[in-house]
Amino acid sequence: MSVKADPFSAPANFRAWVYEAIILQLETERVRYVDKRYHKATLKKVIGLTVEMRKNLPDVQSLENEQGFGCSEEFLVFYNDKGTGHECLFKRLRDAFAHGDYGSPSLKWVEIKHRFKGRNDKVELTRIFGRLKIQTLKNLVAYIDTSS
Repeated sequence: MSVKADPFSAPANFRAWVYEAIILQLETERVRYVDKRYHKATLKKVIGLTVEMRKNLPDVQSLENEQGFGCSEEFLVFYNDKGTGHECLFKRLRDAFAHGDYGSPSLKWVEIKHRFKGRNDKVELTRIFGRLKIQTLKNLVAYIDTSS
């Protein structure tokens, strides 16, 4: 997603779900994170989603620039600076959706790309990006948030 995403390209009922299931859950501190330790193989097995967690921003940028990464399948890549992988992933999803950094290239899909310029950063850097089916996102959120 090289152009700023248009959240209004996503269905209205999806935008409403995002607000309630992701943004409000985090902002009201009602989310309860899955107790299991973050493991990308578990997410692939349970949800069918490739999720790459990186502990430093240059690694995220490298994957973002990699030709062909994630072209044929659903995927998410996110930067984990602290906390558990699940907690950080949920917060990154919240950031992307709260700031409107998503769009729907087709009826059943959503693309996410959130960039942010931190206090010590010289330029905006990508914190999360991906492309996945809306239903897969719903399954991911339900898996991470055990209070759902």
